[in-house]
Amino acid sequence: MGRILDDYFIEKNKYEMFYASHQHRFIYGVIQSPEEVLSDPQFAARGYFVETEQPPLGRLKFPGAPFEMQGTPWELRSSAPAPGQHNRETLGGRLGYSDGELAQLRAEGVI
Repeated sequence: MGRILDDYFIEKNKYEMFYASHQHRFIYGVIQSPEEVLSDPQFAARGYFVETEQPPLGRLKFPGAPFEMQGTPWELRSSAPAPGQHNRETLGGRLGYSDGELAQLRAEGVI
């Protein structure tokens, strides 16, 4: 039985399987590569990916709003933080580490 299924699935395109299963009301999903996700016509049609400046990497695409709401529209407010960008705020302000302790952690390669 396994070999029969292997032979069947090896001949089918994953998108053919996806749409055919929906016609039969089966729940079926497709796992896409990153390249397929970025070029997916559904994401493009709804403007899902947004570009933003990501120092020092330049302009990059990021996922946008998972859904749209009229009363509270989603917007990209800032780029992703750089590694360690918020160490002082988080470790110092929230967890109480002193500037000297943060310097020691940096010197030891912990942060």
